Amino acid sequence: YMLIKAYRNFFNSKMKAYLGLAKLKQEFLNKLHVIDFIPEDYQPSEFLPMTELDSLINFVNKNRIYLSENLISKYDEWYTITAQKISAEKLKYYNDGGYSRYSEMEVSSYEDSCERQVYLDNQNFFQIFLDEIDMDVKALRKKYDL
Repeated sequence: YMLIKAYRNFFNSKMKAYLGLAKLKQEFLNKLHVIDFIPEDYQPSEFLPMTELDSLINFVNKNRIYLSENLISKYDEWYTITAQKISAEKLKYYNDGGYSRYSEMEVSSYEDSCERQVYLDNQNFFQIFLDEIDMDVKALRKKYDL
């Protein structure tokens, strides 16, 4: 009986994790479509929905145990590459004297813009991660006839 209860709890948590992940993914994509309508003289990175992206990242990190190995692998690949590039950009900015020359607000603005650009530059890896969410949800629906 205890084993059945533990399995049921894990299964319910897994389903809740995928429902939450699918919802956050859709919220991110809905906000991302704004980029299609921006004027040419603006940078697309200015319109990247960072709040939704941060929510998605935090959600994956909190629910890793319930997500498939493939999904976590794709996420880790994207996140590792992105984090390394952001660190490299910040180090370059530091070495160029940016942190000592500019105000805290200017530095923060630079860092935000840098992060947005790195995310955009790594869209292909991120898209693979998003596609894996869809494949996992489809597999769960098929397996459990949902």
